[in-house]
Amino acid sequence: MKAWHLATILALVIVAEALVAVPEFWGPGRRFMAAVLPSVVVNYANNDRHKASEFSLKENPLLVKAAELKAKDMATRGYFSHEGPNGETPWTWLDKVGYAYVYAGENLAVNFFDSADVHRAWMNSPAHRENLLDKKFTEIGVGMAPGKFEGRDSIYVVEFFGSTVDSLALASQATKTVNNNSRFLLAVSGLTNNLLNINRQLILSALELFGYKSLPGKII
Repeated sequence: MKAWHLATILALVIVAEALVAVPEFWGPGRRFMAAVLPSVVVNYANNDRHKASEFSLKENPLLVKAAELKAKDMATRGYFSHEGPNGETPWTWLDKVGYAYVYAGENLAVNFFDSADVHRAWMNSPAHRENLLDKKFTEIGVGMAPGKFEGRDSIYVVEFFGSTVDSLALASQATKTVNNNSRFLLAVSGLTNNLLNINRQLILSALELFGYKSLPGKII
């Protein structure tokens, strides 16, 4: 892709987001349009695993479905916890979609509006970082859902990790590499996210002059 093609695409995305985000700020809920993209979160995870000389995680559709269901459940029932109101564990959602895990883990986040910020917060937390870099995990699924958090419109993010008998067998035969396509996608998505984050911060700074205050993100 030529540089000017990429620059044009990024410029159009930034303008489009600004046109959508500003009206959303002034709407009834003043919802800030999120740019937490599951595929980008996965790429950030694999980039750090590559740096740690660990196998890349493969997206599993069952883990993605489980993460989407858990995120939607938290958003609908208004809780933010590994355990649901009726005692549901993280593994309840894996069982629900039929994911036959040998190992499994879960990272949760809420009120973040950028993929890089979510991943950075998890990597700065020892427990969450351990999940991200755990050599026992071979697969990943990320889901998100809009909802209310502390009375404000927000985004719930769920990151499931897992391994099955089959995925462990395949991983043992693979090499610890990140393919060129993944590196290119990470580079492009990282650049896009950085530009969008700068754009979002400028909008936030301007609106804070009129009394708008954003809530800090949380992870568990």
